[in-house]
Amino acid sequence: FSYKREYARYALRALSSIHMFNVWDKDSTGYLTRNEIYKMLRASFSDKLTDQDLQILAEFCVQEAETFQDKVRKIGDGRITQPEFVNLISNDTSDLESLLEIIHTMKPENRQKYIERFQGAHASKEAQYVAEQDRATLEAQAAIRV
Repeated sequence: FSYKREYARYALRALSSIHMFNVWDKDSTGYLTRNEIYKMLRASFSDKLTDQDLQILAEFCVQEAETFQDKVRKIGDGRITQPEFVNLISNDTSDLESLLEIIHTMKPENRQKYIERFQGAHASKEAQYVAEQDRATLEAQAAIRV
């Protein structure tokens, strides 16, 4: 066992995860939402996982990050910050087969809960976006009338 090799692997995973985080944090908010994580997973694994599996995996990642957040920041906000993302990726050597095993060994009711949480959070964000667009349109129309 080589500690130097493990440190090098950890460093490369951490640097890669920072780069990946920055690529997928398209709006530069400093965190990834469920939907951004889902899009990242879909771009990487859509040929290997079903859409439902991707939704479960996205929600699973958020839940794991929230477990970490609860211990560190005492917040479970459904978002993953860069340090949390790096921690999730760098501390474990999980692979696609391991992730599929996690998904497929879940009880059906737990799988359904993850799907419902993902879809509920996504629908809520979509509704919020539509409301913001409607408000912006009304404000723009009011400004034109003045």
